[in-house]
Amino acid sequence: MEAGWGELKMLAFGPLQLKPAEFWELTITEFAEMLEAYTEFKHQTEEATYHRTAWLAANLMNATGNYRTLITPEKLLGKTQTAAAKPITSEERDIQFQELLKKFNKA
Repeated sequence: MEAGWGELKMLAFGPLQLKPAEFWELTITEFAEMLEAYTEFKHQTEEATYHRTAWLAANLMNATGNYRTLITPEKLLGKTQTAAAKPITSEERDIQFQELLKKFNKA
């Protein structure tokens, strides 16, 4: 990464919240390590936010009862392969269809 002093100061005084005296006392290596740690922290925070949102969406989707298989946050985030899901057999499909008929044809 090639950056000028202006860009380095923007990072130091902005996201890293360093005071000017603290910034000028750091070596380039120390500053780079602080910036790397901050970047990793932001990445972990974003991942936690994505997972929390996917968890909420999965719960809402599962509550509707419109899906044959359980929706997980990992599936929504693309962290698992959907090909690994077990296909439903025709017997299982018929049983589930009969259960739905019993549930909704009460008239």
